[in-house]
Parts: sequence; structure tokens; C-alpha cells
Amino acid sequence: ADDNADMRAYLTRLLSTNYNVVTAGNGREALESILTTAPDIILTDVMMPQMDGFELVQHLKANPQTRNIPVILLSARAGEEATVEGLATGADDYLTKPFSAKELLSRINSNLKIAESQNNSVRQVYNLFMSAPVAIAVLAGEDLRFEMANEKYLELAGKTSVIGKTVEEAFPELEGKGIRELLAGVYRDSIPFYGNEFEFDLVRGNKTEHLYVNFTYSPLKDTEDVTTGVMVIAMDVTDMVLARREMEQAVAERTRELTIANIELKQSEERYHRMVDEVEDYAIILLDKNGIVQNWNKGAEKIKGYKDDEIIGKSFETFYLEEDLRKGVPRQLIEEARLHGKASREGWRVKKGGATFWGSILMTALHDEAGDVIGFSKVTRDLTDRKIAEDKLLEYSNSLEEQNRELEQFAYAASHDMKEPLRKILFFGSSLQDRITGTVDAKSE
Repeated sequence: ADDNADMRAYLTRLLSTNYNVVTAGNGREALESILTTAPDIILTDVMMPQMDGFELVQHLKANPQTRNIPVILLSARAGEEATVEGLATGADDYLTKPFSAKELLSRINSNLKIAESQNNSVRQVYNLFMSAPVAIAVLAGEDLRFEMANEKYLELAGKTSVIGKTVEEAFPELEGKGIRELLAGVYRDSIPFYGNEFEFDLVRGNKTEHLYVNFTYSPLKDTEDVTTGVMVIAMDVTDMVLARREMEQAVAERTRELTIANIELKQSEERYHRMVDEVEDYAIILLDKNGIVQNWNKGAEKIKGYKDDEIIGKSFETFYLEEDLRKGVPRQLIEEARLHGKASREGWRVKKGGATFWGSILMTALHDEAGDVIGFSKVTRDLTDRKIAEDKLLEYSNSLEEQNRELEQFAYAASHDMKEPLRKILFFGSSLQDRITGTVDAKSE
């Protein structure tokens, strides 16, 4: 673009060998042509009627469709200040008139290569953007119009296209939900906003759906660190939220059931412990796997004489006679219970103070879920009275046996000593009978 016809003709002759050249006499005419057919590079004079080169550059860089086209300013103003001013408008290069054809061609070639490299990068980013597994959209300008939206975003939005529309135009159902205000705040303050499980109703297709969405609004800035738009990254987490809430409800219900069960179990345990504690005829003791006393009930105190603070933490070997300890009876009892699940014994045991009692012991192994022995229950009953009665009965039985043996001996002796007199008595008795009956001869008579 140049208002000087000779310059336009010169540039056309110089460049037409390698490029298709389109000329314009002022900035406005150039802008209209560029918006109709986007060129690969733009050469423009600075001083032109209707719209100068600076204003043209500003329009081009503000438009997302033309902002990436390289622009070279051609100006008669020389010096560092003029160059800086030209580049500050957004131009990619600045060339002072007069210039050589070689220098101009070199500048054009360099800017085209840079633009091509940038375009390749932009295409890669665009392809990555469009194929991203999450919903992404870009809203540009203060009015926040959709500039890009990938397939995932359109799928989430339930739309076929949103490009060129504002948020209000694309999503009228979200009016009053604060979305526009959030986006405007990010654009204005250049501070990202993170939304977690944002809940709203969205029209998708022909029906309204209740959704939960996680999203991020991030400011987009140009090379001058000026915010030019907002990038939206969103993820539909409706299924996850509903599944979690269903799980939370199930967990809450299960927790309630377990709480009730625990209360009932606690009450049952309390009743059990109360029952065990109140039992006085049996010593019910819990031992760890090494035989150390862990609890103590009233029956144990009554039978063995110890209070709980005197015996808990000590070995159950305390209740055995020295002779049994030398024989290893307590260890044998534990090993038998460990191997076979239970073991039973009867024998004399030691009370507090050294007194003894006859105890009947049943030891049962306790296991964890893995089947490993974690301790033992030991139930002891004082059968001293029964033992004394049995011993007396045995003593009486032995006495009777001794008396029976003496009687048998007497009977044997008496039987032997009485045989001869009895024979004589029998003989005389028989003789008398024969005489009476007349069967005795004279000699016998």
C-alpha cells in the first residue's frame, strides 16, 4: 500500500517475478483488500491519506484473522526513533526509503521464513488444540467472542458451532449464572479463575441437562503482555460427581449400619465382660501368646486370691507348683493348645499366699483372621471339695478292700478248720438215720 503510484509500479516490477502482487493507494483500500483475500506479506507506506500505515497495522494486528500476517513498514523517516515507533505499532519490520532492491528482497524473504515458521508452530498448536482430550475454547477481545473451539468443547456445549458468538449469544440459558462476569474479570485483571464442580443447567440439543463441570479461565496475552482474550479449559465431571455422591450415600448408609452394629457389638461386649466379670465360680482369664495375664474377673480373684492390679502383666506360671514348673507343665499346656486348639488339665495349683487348690483348667487358643495364634483363654474351676471327697471315697474304698481281704482270709481258715468236725457230724447223722430205718447190721450197730 502506497499513495505514490511510481512506488507502487516499482514494487510491482520488482516483486512480480516471484510473487503475485496486489496494490492499494491508501490504508483503507489496502485493509478492504486484505480482508477479502489474505496475502502472505504486506508492504505499506507510513504516510498515506484516509488511513496511514500505523493505523493499518493496528487494524491488522487487532484482527485474529490477519494478526499473524507479517507487515513491513516503508518510510522516508530515518533514524532509531522512527524505527522504534514503527515497530511499536505492531509492524514486523521497518525499512527506510530509499532502499535497495536487494535489501527489500532480503527483508521480504526473511519475514516470510519467520512467518512460515510461526505458522507451522501455530498449526501444530492448533492441531494439538483441536485434538485435545478436554474441552478447549478461546474467546477474543473485550466482548469475548469465540475465536476457536475444539470438538470436545462443542460436544460438551451441545453445539455445532460457537465461532464469532459471545457467551451470551452461544449460551443464553447461562444468563444470570455469573459466567460472563467471571470471564470479564479474568480479561480485566489477567488473573486465572478455577471452577470446581460448577453446577448449572445447559441446553444440549433439544433437552436441558443438569451438569457438573470443572473449568479454568486463563488470560491470553500478546508479546507486549497485554491481555487479548481468555482461554477456557473445561471437563464434564457429571458422571464422576453423581457416582461419588452415590458412593458417599452408600458409604453413609453403610457407616450408619456399622455404627448401629458397633453399638450393638459394644453393648454385647459390655454384657459379655459384665457377665465374665460377675462370674465367681470360674476364673476366666485372657492370656497373650506368651502366657502373660491380660484380664482378671471376680471368679479369678475369688479362686486364686489375687486382685487384678496384682496379677495382670505377670505370667500364668505364677499359679503352678515348683514341681510342675520343673516338669514344664505350663509350657506343655500352651503348646498343646497352640497345636490342637485347646488343652485341659487337672491338678494342684497355687493361690496367693502359697495355699493350694485342685483346679480343672481348659485353655483355648485364640486366632486372628490369618489363623495365627494371638493369645489364649483360660478357664479354671476350683474342684478342691470334689477332690477331697474323691480322695475320702478312695480311702474308704481301699479300707473296704482291705477288710474284704481279711474276711476272705478268715473264711478260708474257718473253712479248713471245720472240715473234720463236719465230716464226723455227717457220719453220725447218717448212721442215726440208717438205724432208725433198720438198715444197720449188728456189727455196725
